Amino acid sequence: MEREPEKAFCRSSCPWGWCRWTCGASLWKWTTPRLQRSRSSLEPERVLTNPRTTAVYTELDVMMMLLLSLVSIALCGAQRLEEEHHKEPLEETYYGVKGQPKPWKVPKFSNIDSAVFREYLSLGKPLIVTDATVNLPLQNWTCRDFKSKFAKGSMRMEYNAKGNPSDANTQRFGDEKWMDKSEPSGAADKEAPQLAPFYWGIKESAWEKHRGDEDLLQMVRNLTKVPYFMAEANLFEMQQTPEFWFSKPGAGAKAHMDSHCQSTMALTLSGTKRWRLGEIPRETPGYYVIT
Repeated sequence: MEREPEKAFCRSSCPWGWCRWTCGASLWKWTTPRLQRSRSSLEPERVLTNPRTTAVYTELDVMMMLLLSLVSIALCGAQRLEEEHHKEPLEETYYGVKGQPKPWKVPKFSNIDSAVFREYLSLGKPLIVTDATVNLPLQNWTCRDFKSKFAKGSMRMEYNAKGNPSDANTQRFGDEKWMDKSEPSGAADKEAPQLAPFYWGIKESAWEKHRGDEDLLQMVRNLTKVPYFMAEANLFEMQQTPEFWFSKPGAGAKAHMDSHCQSTMALTLSGTKRWRLGEIPRETPGYYVIT
């Protein structure tokens, strides 16, 4: 009678700890006899015998054994790869701010060299360029400019306490009352923005044809130019997903993490914008928590 396979420890990196089956041949001490009963017609000379058990192995068994061994190695190695990934430096080390008091300072540049900008971009490090809008068509535009140039456009309020589950764009630019409108954000943190901003996702007109403002999207694209420190080849990508935020003093977005996987450049056309950048919360054994 076939022996019950012993349990075996598949190294400390195995994601399940104690494995139910030993990697390799002992796994087949359970499966092979059942397979063998359906292979009685196979030639005898193509049969191998495991000296440790009474089970008989065919060449097909051996090939399947090797295949499952590779799968076992891959599964057991997954944890080791994960552990290697977790050895990446923490944010404070990577950004070179270890030991510095928070909030950490983001470097500021003016008349920045394109090579310096590309270096920050390739490393994924934030920076501020104080003269980024120089000579751009939208330089120094205010809310009133948008009201007059895009009067038929519609936007919506975001991050307000009441919410807008349908994301309906109910506020017309032409109705200047929106510039004086205030709604609480409902943020519990008193240091967070207490008022809700307006959001104009004009990029959505590219796929939401029912909005009927593709002409406005084209106007925005025509007004979009590449800042002096970026290569002109970036123009097409910049024209694809434009969006605008309009905030009164004290208004702004709550803490969030965007799901889109693309670089983001924010240009402040008028007024002052305050950014709060924070580390992504982690949980053992290193998974990110996204809310």
